[in-house]
Amino acid sequence: MKTHDDGFTFITVTYNHELYIIEHLNSIKDIIAGFGKGRIIDLIISDDCSKDKTVVLALEWLESNRQYFRNVKTLVSDHNCGIIRNLNKAINEVDTSDFKFLAGDDKYLYKDIFTLIKTIGFDEIVATPTVPFGGHNDNCDLIERYRALLLASKTNHVKQLQKYDNFIQAPGVFYRGYIFQDSGFWNYLMSYRNIEDIPMWQYFLFCKNFNIKVLNTPYIRYRLNSGVSTSKMHDLSSTYNEELFRIRKELKIKRHDSYKYLNVYRYIAQINRLLLYAQKEKINQWIGNDPLLEMYKI
Repeated sequence: MKTHDDGFTFITVTYNHELYIIEHLNSIKDIIAGFGKGRIIDLIISDDCSKDKTVVLALEWLESNRQYFRNVKTLVSDHNCGIIRNLNKAINEVDTSDFKFLAGDDKYLYKDIFTLIKTIGFDEIVATPTVPFGGHNDNCDLIERYRALLLASKTNHVKQLQKYDNFIQAPGVFYRGYIFQDSGFWNYLMSYRNIEDIPMWQYFLFCKNFNIKVLNTPYIRYRLNSGVSTSKMHDLSSTYNEELFRIRKELKIKRHDSYKYLNVYRYIAQINRLLLYAQKEKINQWIGNDPLLEMYKI
């Protein structure tokens, strides 16, 4: 990755996102219009061989909105290579010190992410709650996981919690760009194809001993149930699940070690939920009064 200046790059990672790409790009434009004055801002669209009009629609949008960016790069694969290689391709083209990658079906909230990035320490990852949309939010697992993560952050037990299972919402994570210059990180991550988040946390939290900070301000709208960067559903059910099994084995995630009904750790998870409800007042206070996070309160 090149780092020529102190600017910021939006990386849009796409695969068959024709229904959502314009909403996504408009959310970037809104942030730049509101908070980007005087900043150097680039855009990279990295498409993993979409079969629909994702790229066409993105290029049409750029015809009317090119002025918001210093540089724009559109990278289009001639075959489906999976989310990790698609992401690696994009990050290798970054010319700024910092960036944020997000799938083309998600959206940015109208928040100043530029200032947020500059407050992050160089050995730190910042986790923020995402605002789910486009699906059923009533029993959304990410809400419960964020509550547990927030509680763990107050007692400095985030790393212990992450060993138990994955509680970090990838779209809501922010970082400094330099951490991706680590060749060891890419050697580790490129051994996977379709799962980038869990290996990423494993490497930075446990191999590099980064700190993780949990905030109560949302910056991202996360679309539920819209798919992943993979060419066929049978690829999702085979390659994805094989990688997930490998990750769980490598990380020794105990919740997944035993059979469903004989697994004591699944019952520990139920106890953990009860503990969250037992600290209802504290958790609701930590979540705060942002109306976008009302669904996160117990």
